[in-house]
Amino acid sequence: MTHPLITRHTVPDPTEIYVAVDDYRTHDLMTATAGKMIGVLSRHLTRSDDGGRVEILYDVRIDGFNDVGCGMAQLHTEDSGSLADLVAVASVLAQELAAV
Repeated sequence: MTHPLITRHTVPDPTEIYVAVDDYRTHDLMTATAGKMIGVLSRHLTRSDDGGRVEILYDVRIDGFNDVGCGMAQLHTEDSGSLADLVAVASVLAQELAAV
């Protein structure tokens, strides 16, 4: 079983960050790596054009397959190790995303 390396990043509290109207701030909360796979959990702070409160959104990115045309719905590999690395990174990121 592939065990990803997990790095948690220190980020400021959302209440300590100024976000201008129609602007955003992005912070990487954690990174998981296994083999060629690199996954990142990010936090995005946005403020709408009405000057309202700051909205917090989270997303996950996983990079590692450089085949042209591969997107979120496509994956091509003939290497079982790369697929195991992808599963390990995706599993860790899914747990982290569910916890925020």
